[in-house]
Amino acid sequence: MGVLTVTYYLWTTFIAVVVGIVLVLIIKPGYGTHIESSRLGGGQVITSADALLDL
Repeated sequence: MGVLTVTYYLWTTFIAVVVGIVLVLIIKPGYGTHIESSRLGGGQVITSADALLDL
């Protein structure tokens, strides 16, 4: 019974991932959004170690 449950879980997860990817390819979220480059830079660069230690 446990193998059946794990198999069901893996298949439903796989189907959810495929549906999500297909929806992203169809809807294209963020397409046409223009962000000014002056707002992108200027921030402090955070390393992975800093992010983990800051938890």
